[in-house]
Amino acid sequence: MMSLHIIKKNVKSFEKILTEYLSHITDEKPITSRQCVQALLQIGNAKPQFVPEIIAALQNADLSKYKDSMHPLIEKDIQKTIRELSNRL
Repeated sequence: MMSLHIIKKNVKSFEKILTEYLSHITDEKPITSRQCVQALLQIGNAKPQFVPEIIAALQNADLSKYKDSMHPLIEKDIQKTIRELSNRL
């Protein structure tokens, strides 16, 4: 019974930070953006109830501020993460 309470508490805590975490998809630093996007796959696997919100954030990400050298890399990361998370739905 105690472990169920701990799990529920952790999900609630994660819900509180998810929006802020998703904002890093378009972080000012492209390396941070890429790391965030790549980590979202692990988050989606661990917390499948958040997959729809993660996918929506990835699909709506505006990458126009990134230089031509980084834009395609971030886009590739996003597409890979969406594809892999979509396969788990």
